[in-house]
Amino acid sequence: MAPLTEPVMTWRTEGPAGLPDPQRLTACLARFGGPPPAVGQTAPNTMDVVYAAPPLRQRVEPAAEGAPGLRGRTAVSGHPHAALAAHLALAACLAPEATALVDVDLGRRFTAEDWPQPTVEGGLAVPALFTSEAIDTLLVTRGLNRVGLPELALEPGPHESAESAKHRLETALATVVVAEKLGETLTVGDVTYTVVPRGLTGVAQARLLVPPPEMFKAAASSARRGGGAVMAPRSAPSAPSGSQAPKVHPAPPTRPVFMPDYR
Repeated sequence: MAPLTEPVMTWRTEGPAGLPDPQRLTACLARFGGPPPAVGQTAPNTMDVVYAAPPLRQRVEPAAEGAPGLRGRTAVSGHPHAALAAHLALAACLAPEATALVDVDLGRRFTAEDWPQPTVEGGLAVPALFTSEAIDTLLVTRGLNRVGLPELALEPGPHESAESAKHRLETALATVVVAEKLGETLTVGDVTYTVVPRGLTGVAQARLLVPPPEMFKAAASSARRGGGAVMAPRSAPSAPSGSQAPKVHPAPPTRPVFMPDYR
């Protein structure tokens, strides 16, 4: 049995350690788009899931720690976008009979009430697969390094709300995942950021997104004049009232963001 090629993303369930039924797992994964993958037992207590295009491999086996539960791993294989789609679908299909799901890479635990699922509308479910944290004056993503991409960082603009800055970061993150690469600039909606390498403690690779100088000029001028509420930049609307987290839809997607391209 060949080992999975690094980098690999890992889920761990809490609950029964028995492998899922291959036919049921195949049918469940096929619900999320494209032809069903090949699912079969490749060793005692080990099941492999193989997608043909793009070529991706996943493995399901009893939890390595010996505790009750299963471990589900997805090899990125140079296809971060499709691998994230397959990884999220695998989490959804391991839910029956499990009591909790652990994102081993990011140290997050989900219960049945907040179990991560692919979004109904096919958008990039950023909060299900990524987090962000404050480092010094910057807001920094967590989760891109595990798929072979640099983490993104940005500095909130003058008088910009925390919600607006977080939404800008999540939208940029989604854009990078769809493109599966990051160059010297990044265009998100109608804003083009300059991308600058940035060393950050505890982050293997990071890039700082520097907005164009005019992005916050109007907001800063309004604040100096003692104007009213400062408007967020056009590319970063705040999340709708009452929503737990934005569902980010990079524009213009050529297919549902979390559907592997089987063409």
